[in-house]
Amino acid sequence: MIVKMKTLRYPVLILLFCVLYANAAMAQLFPGMRVNGKIVAQGDTVYVCQGSSLTYQNTSFGFNTVNWSFGGGSPATSTSTTTEIVTYNTVGVNRTKLVITGNTGRDSMFVLVRVSNEKPVVNWNFSPDNVCGNIPITFSNNSTGTGNSYTWDFADGIKTSTLSPSHQFLTAIGTGGTQVFGVKLVATNFYGCKDSITKPVTVIKIPDASIGNADPGVTYLAGSATFKVCTNTPSYLYQFINQSTTTANNVSYKISWGDASVDTTFTSWPSGNVIQHEYTIGSRVYSLPWH
Repeated sequence: MIVKMKTLRYPVLILLFCVLYANAAMAQLFPGMRVNGKIVAQGDTVYVCQGSSLTYQNTSFGFNTVNWSFGGGSPATSTSTTTEIVTYNTVGVNRTKLVITGNTGRDSMFVLVRVSNEKPVVNWNFSPDNVCGNIPITFSNNSTGTGNSYTWDFADGIKTSTLSPSHQFLTAIGTGGTQVFGVKLVATNFYGCKDSITKPVTVIKIPDASIGNADPGVTYLAGSATFKVCTNTPSYLYQFINQSTTTANNVSYKISWGDASVDTTFTSWPSGNVIQHEYTIGSRVYSLPWH
């Protein structure tokens, strides 16, 4: 009796090991995908504008082969194990299915694709027109559509997604005359359909109010027009120089120091002349309106 029990024990142990191993392998077969970079789950709905494309990315693991089917899309099928770009030219609701096959079986997932030709309608106006570049201009967005997002491009290197922004055209610098900026508003709806309108905005050029640092002990950050110094004294005497490109046409200067001291006003500031001002420890903002 004891001998028989020992003889049967090992086959039973080996059988259990094989079952556990097979279950572990089965558990590692998982389908998954991203659409336009976003993770999607089984049965989710994704949206696309008619004539546009979706980028599918296979994020499955445990597979050997992959089969895609893109209802209403072009291409209609694919065996790509990485990415596939699919274009949808017909309005309607379709299904994208991903089937993966591994050593121990197969699994799948699907998402619905809703294709629409509904587009936003862009319209906007602005006020005032033909003013100096440092005067704020208000842009009013009168566009229509469902679930719109907006991008304003002011053609001066500045963009914003604000619904109805205010903007100054501070790059309109010169000795006189005007500069025209082609301002563009793009609306994108829930499906990714777009519409846009570009309108000209005329701006009067303004004097160049560039100011520079004359003290090697001060750090000047040109991008934010910031002057910085570290000191263990209660105050520091800053030195500034005129770096305006329109000096020959500037007729007056006024510096507001931003520390409650009296403004400095003068009619001439040659480029080699240094102007000084003492600041106490802290942060201050000064302005330099020139005419």
